[in-house]
Amino acid sequence: MGPCVQRELVKSLQSNSSISVRRARSILGLSHSTFYYRSKRDDSFVEGVIVNLLEKSPGLSKASLIRVIRKTYSWNHKRIERVYSKLALSECSRSAKGPPIKDANKEVKTPNVTWTIGTVDETYCDGTGIHAFQALYALGGYPHEVLGMEVDRSFPVRKITCALKFFIKHKGTPTHIIFWEAKERQHSTLANWCKRNGIRATFSVGFNPFRKYFERKYVENVSMKSFAKSMKEGASFIEHWFLQYNSCLP
Repeated sequence: MGPCVQRELVKSLQSNSSISVRRARSILGLSHSTFYYRSKRDDSFVEGVIVNLLEKSPGLSKASLIRVIRKTYSWNHKRIERVYSKLALSECSRSAKGPPIKDANKEVKTPNVTWTIGTVDETYCDGTGIHAFQALYALGGYPHEVLGMEVDRSFPVRKITCALKFFIKHKGTPTHIIFWEAKERQHSTLANWCKRNGIRATFSVGFNPFRKYFERKYVENVSMKSFAKSMKEGASFIEHWFLQYNSCLP
């Protein structure tokens, strides 16, 4: 958990429990200097350069990316690595299993033929402590919209397939589903379920510009600003946000 999240949790705990900031900091183990520190760095230009390069060449590893950037800019490699980590970019998998990453990232021009399924981690504070839960989302390939989202404490295979049935009932059956960063032990069961329903399944951990854009917007608008008092309240906030997101698609 980073300092930014800890600062927000301190503010939430202090307002919800009517305790002092100092007491809230001590509960979460956050020092005085870290709580009041404000960074003066502006890495927006560096972020833009990294994202543009990876959109043009999705197969670039982090080391190759740094070499390419340092041929044009005199930025320290540590700064590039820090911004790379901040953007939560995964290095492309070079495993021989499954189709190549560029095939999974290929833009589809037919509405909702390809879906992307992923999860984001969330928390809520009910006064007794901070509890974790997850939000499972489905993104349409074209247009790039949020097709649906489910919230629960965790998502084993049974809950993922139940969510998929619900999405299919309301949005129709896709021909291809990309599961991003699904647990390896879930691969065979999900692949068999897709096969029974006439859907091609792909499991990928590579770079996908739109997915990263969606998750970054989610973190900026929900994760950092929403401190629900219950999972139900968190689910309501998330649902409201993705309806707003679909109304102004990128």
